[in-house]
Amino acid sequence: MIHYTCDRCHKKIDENIDLRYEVSIVTQVALDEPDASLQEDRDHLNEVDDLLERVDDEECERLCQELYQSRRYDLCANCFQQFTRNPLGADAQPQVEFSEN
Repeated sequence: MIHYTCDRCHKKIDENIDLRYEVSIVTQVALDEPDASLQEDRDHLNEVDDLLERVDDEECERLCQELYQSRRYDLCANCFQQFTRNPLGADAQPQVEFSEN
C-alpha cells in the first residue's frame, strides 16, 4: 500500500479522506534569441559537435542538470492553498510607518 506525506508540512495524506495535490516545477535556462541575421551566419551543428568533443560524460551530465531541472511535490489541501497564494514563498514586505515627532 502506498502512503503519501505532504512534502511541505509532513502531514500524512489519507487518499480515502484527503485531497492530494501534485505540484511539478520545471526550471530551465532562458536564452535570448540572437538576431536572425546572425543565426544564418553560424553553423550551430559544428559548435555543438565541438562542445561535445571537449566535455566528458560527467561534465556533460553536470551541465545538463544546471540547465534543466524538474521536481515533483505532494501537497495536502492546506499547503496547496498556501502555495497558490504565494508560489515563490516570498514574504510580504513589512509596512513601515513613521511617527510624527
